[in-house]
This record gives sequence, C-alpha cells and structure tokens, in this order.
Amino acid sequence: MAVQVSASSDEDSGISSVADRANWIAEIAPQLIQDKRFSGLDETKRFLGLVYYEAKRAGLDPDLVVSVIDVESKFNRYAISPVGARGLMQVMPFWTDEIGNGEADLFPVRTNLRYGCTILR
Repeated sequence: MAVQVSASSDEDSGISSVADRANWIAEIAPQLIQDKRFSGLDETKRFLGLVYYEAKRAGLDPDLVVSVIDVESKFNRYAISPVGARGLMQVMPFWTDEIGNGEADLFPVRTNLRYGCTILR
C-alpha cells in the first residue's frame, strides 16, 4: 500500500477533465471565502485544486473530502487532536508506517490530503 501514498506530485495527470475541476472549484470557493476559511480567492483555488486532485486520485468525491476536513479540523492545517491525529484530515501518525515510508510530516497540505484520501478510500 505504500505505493498508494507515494506518487508524482503532478497536478494534472488526466484523472478528470480540467473543465470539471474548474467548475467544481468555482462552485465551492465562494462558500469557503464567505466562511473566512481562507484569506482570498487565489489561496482558496490552490487549496481546492489539491483537494480535487487527491480526492479523484483516490476515487473519492471531492465534496466528501471537503466535508471531512470541515468536521475533522475546521480547515486548520495544524490541528492536533487530543489523541494525536494531525492536520486537515486528522491523520494518525501510525499511518505513515502502515501506508507510507514512516517519515512523513503530516502537516503539509498535499501530504495530509494524500494520506487522508488514501485512508478514507
């Protein structure tokens, strides 16, 4: 399963159409900005682009992933639960040994999304 977590960080690998991605981001971004989850449109679009990519890569609905992030961390990338779960998707550190190489920092957005989506799938 380690191969599932490690892969190229290529942003657009043909997982879904560019138009589908752009439409989804345009639909979701205003709500996140209105809720003051992010400081501006560019930051929001970058974040949602990563969510969309990692969700589709894992075969998940991006809306589900955004909902999990909202419930688990309220979009706080540095959230730590009382039991040690970390980041946006509240990934427990033992997962880095189970499905990764054991050395991952779980706070970077892309890394946390990659682990979180792989686990959720």
